[in-house]
Amino acid sequence: VVLYDPQRKAIGLAHAGWRGWVAGVVQNAVAAMQSTFGCHPENLIAGVGPAIGPCCYQVGPELVAEVERITGADTGLLHRKPDRTVHLDLPGGVRWQLQRSGVQQIEHSGLCTHCRTDEFFSHRAENGHTGRFAVVAALRVPETTHLVRQALRSSCGKGSCSLRPVHQNAVCRDRIHIEDEREVEHA
Repeated sequence: VVLYDPQRKAIGLAHAGWRGWVAGVVQNAVAAMQSTFGCHPENLIAGVGPAIGPCCYQVGPELVAEVERITGADTGLLHRKPDRTVHLDLPGGVRWQLQRSGVQQIEHSGLCTHCRTDEFFSHRAENGHTGRFAVVAALRVPETTHLVRQALRSSCGKGSCSLRPVHQNAVCRDRIHIEDEREVEHA
């Protein structure tokens, strides 16, 4: 989850897997933006990145019970299938927490990492044999651009990472996906 406040010129990042989501990491990130930078949730722009989608995220009864405890039974986050399995809409859950925190401007990539293993790693789709991808966000300060590029190159180990224009990801051959600060402003 990328949070950006154009009025306070502040950014924040949070990883919201199911454990973090259940623990309230999204709401905690919004609260941290408020306490640290004086942000108002209604001014925040949130971007929800690629994640396993409700099409593929089958969950067990323990997680179903946690989701119902947190959100109630009728939020539309749990999809009961004809075969009696239950799928969780984790990106929808992130949106739910953002909205409950007062964030109104929310964009979602709409990309399921399980469906799109050609673009992203997926622990479930690839049976645990995966790599990692990361989001790097920074406010644009021209004199630090070379430091961002240096960090990107060293993170992939091949020196092939690059920054690209708005609405594209910087991608190295090892499938490390990085969104630069220009994308955060348009999230």
